[in-house]
Amino acid sequence: MEQNIIERNFVVRFFVGLGVILMMAYVGEQLGLLLLGYGFPYGGWVGVAIGMIVVFIAFAAVYTLYCSIAESE
Repeated sequence: MEQNIIERNFVVRFFVGLGVILMMAYVGEQLGLLLLGYGFPYGGWVGVAIGMIVVFIAFAAVYTLYCSIAESE
């Protein structure tokens, strides 16, 4: 069984990881600012935590689906 391109190539793996980290930071910041705008206590911290978790879970789900499709081919 051959590995998919993300696991096989270090450069691709690095850029995918960097993209996920940047998206986690961006979504967390935007959600934190939104919650602060509504006057939510500790909105910045809560928004960043929730935003990062949501992006990570979404990426994990998409990557798992991608790996299962790549294995079946």
